[in-house]
Amino acid sequence: MQVVSTPRRAEADRWVAKLRGYSPRVEEADVHGKGRTFRVRLGSFSTRRDAQRFLAGVTAKTGAKGLVVATR
Repeated sequence: MQVVSTPRRAEADRWVAKLRGYSPRVEEADVHGKGRTFRVRLGSFSTRRDAQRFLAGVTAKTGAKGLVVATR
């Protein structure tokens, strides 16, 4: 699940601090046309449904609006 994607590492780090109880991680990516971005992601799930349930709980507790994404 991706909570935020930002070009600023400091902003990604603020989200990591806010979500520390969920074991967040920052993944760097080079996005064509946008440059480097920092994605704050949570969890690893067996099914999309499990991820969506988890996201609903995170949103209810923190206000973070993320999205379920597949990773490679």
